[in-house]
Amino acid sequence: MPQQPAIGFFNDRDINQNNAARAFPQTYTFGVTPQTFKASLADIGMGTLSMLWVDNTQSPTPTVIVMAGTGQRLVIAAGVQGFIKLLPYDNLDFSIANAGGAAAIVNLLWLNIAPDSTFLTAPAQGAALGTPFVLSATAAAAILTLTVPALAGRTAYITAVNIIPGGATAAAVVDATLTNISNGGVAQTMHFTVGAPLGAGVAGSNAGDNFFPALPIMPGLSSVLTIPSLGAGNTNVSAYITGYYL
Repeated sequence: MPQQPAIGFFNDRDINQNNAARAFPQTYTFGVTPQTFKASLADIGMGTLSMLWVDNTQSPTPTVIVMAGTGQRLVIAAGVQGFIKLLPYDNLDFSIANAGGAAAIVNLLWLNIAPDSTFLTAPAQGAALGTPFVLSATAAAAILTLTVPALAGRTAYITAVNIIPGGATAAAVVDATLTNISNGGVAQTMHFTVGAPLGAGVAGSNAGDNFFPALPIMPGLSSVLTIPSLGAGNTNVSAYITGYYL
């Protein structure tokens, strides 16, 4: 993104000059990958960085901002706008991600002033993550399925999938699938290779991943994790899915 100098925050020119109140505006329209930005504060005409105004009202999905210098992680729910206090750092260096694709337009206003705390309107991170869910199940020498159900008027997001296989009488490798993941509005199926080692009492290696940003499920559709049977002698395979609804 091209760098532009910060602008005066107040309408009053004298206040801007006397108090050096500055704001650095940015707008992001998202594709399929996170974006990054890095600049020294001097390069954008600011001496300090105190607050961020985020407008996520034009996005159907959450926006996640990670400040590289401090590790501060900001999660802003779809349809939310407000101020967020920033940990101090001497550069503006961050990554920003949103799974909404071109439909997600996010406006940022980096500030060197801190509005009164009564005006902090963005929800806490936990609230921004919507309604969380956890699904878990086990099976022995049988097919295991977990279903993330569709909820009317809401979108489900998957943050993690983990599959923990046990061994079997004969070593085996199966293809676990997760259906109806939205890839820019097109349903996709994810695949996970799950191995059962030789021996019914032997623990296998976990399969799955944590997802950042979270994986959206196609609106109106359920997502099903299916793990084929690991074969004779398999005493256990377990799995869990975590996520949230917005």
